[in-house]
This record gives sequence, structure tokens and C-alpha cells, in this order.
Amino acid sequence: MLKHHIKASVYLAAQGLAFRGHNQGQGGANRGNFVELVTVLGEFSSNAMVNKAVTDFNPVFSGLSSDIQNDLILCLYEHLAGEIKRRIAAAPFLSVMADETTDISNMSQMAVSVRLVHEGTVCEYLVDLVDVSSDRTAETLTACICESLKFVGITKDSMIIGQSYDGASNMAGSMNSVQVNLQKIWPYAEFVHCYAHKWALVAQSASKRIPDVSLFFGFLHNRPNFFVPHQKELHC
Repeated sequence: MLKHHIKASVYLAAQGLAFRGHNQGQGGANRGNFVELVTVLGEFSSNAMVNKAVTDFNPVFSGLSSDIQNDLILCLYEHLAGEIKRRIAAAPFLSVMADETTDISNMSQMAVSVRLVHEGTVCEYLVDLVDVSSDRTAETLTACICESLKFVGITKDSMIIGQSYDGASNMAGSMNSVQVNLQKIWPYAEFVHCYAHKWALVAQSASKRIPDVSLFFGFLHNRPNFFVPHQKELHC
């Protein structure tokens, strides 16, 4: 039964799908991806115990609760984190990437990733997500990146040969930026402007030449400015 639930968890994690839904109750129309997937798989399971546990209401143990889901997610995380640490320790050279974005709740999160070569294949691994809503200065972001890298076993003695970010001044500036601060720790960590952000800047400049396109993206860009003040008034 546990193997059955682990397979469902691995599938959802690999597809990047949320586990829980709005209502996980027995009578809910949609109980979330995990419960619905486990239930469907259980209906076709040749194991009678699994079939009964997930298709009938089981007050003793069904393995469908939020706590069990959290335990499965934590186990997957610890297993993957261990494998990433092993590959980082075996890699002769490493590169660091980081980018920050703000979600719908106005929380600013910075994603920290590591790029390396594993068995002849270039691999990129997300190693941490850091809440930087309160402070996005270069000093704070540098400290957050160093702490995230330390968690996966990257120290001052590691061979960091590259770092890549967008063109924001606090990340890529020639003075008092993240890339300058990290190069003081890892002298060979050459900065390379993120090519995805370069392409975005090219597309942005090109779109400004077309009035309809420029107006469309300008409207999308300013939509949050229309809603945020009203939300603050409601909270007050």
C-alpha cells in the first residue's frame, strides 16, 4: 500500500502537479490530485487491501491525509537532496544561477540553482527557494545564496567557475553587486548574463516598435497597479 502511494507521489512530483485540492473531504467533488490519482489507481489494483483502503471510507488508515502527503513529499525531498549533494561533491566544476520573482501574494522568492556536468551530461538543479521580500540588497542576496549553497555542500574551497543572473544592478552591477561579492569568495566565478533574459530584452525592444503589441503588454504590466491599492484599502 505504501509503495502504491509512493508511486503516485513520484508521478505528481515529476509532472510538477499540486498534491492537494480545495476540499479533500470524503464527499468532495474534486479531492485534489493525490487523492484522486491514488483512488483511480486503487480501483484497478490487484491488491484487495489497496483497493479497499482507497475506494472505501477507512477510519483507521487510508494514507490519504494531509499529514501522510506531507511525509511523502518530505521523503522525496530528502532523497533528491541527498542525490544532488552527491553529484555536487563529485563534480570538478560548478556554476551558480539565481533569479527572483514575486508571486500573487507579493512574496518575493529567489530561486538558487547549480549547474554541473554529471556523467558527460550538463545538469541543472534547483537547490533552494528563499524568501527575500523584506530585503533585496546585494549584501542580503549574497548571504542567502551562500547559505543555500552551503546546504548542498558547496564551500569556499569548491571550484565555482561561473555565475549567471539577469541584468538587475543589484545582481550584475560592476560595483557592490551579487556577482562582485561572490567573485571575492570564488575568484574564478566569471559572470555571464542570463541568455533567457537577454532574449526577453530583445523581444521587449522589438515589440515596442509595434503599437498594438506595446499597448497590450503595457496593459498587462500595469494591471497589478490597478488592483493592489484596492486590496490595501480593504485590509485597512
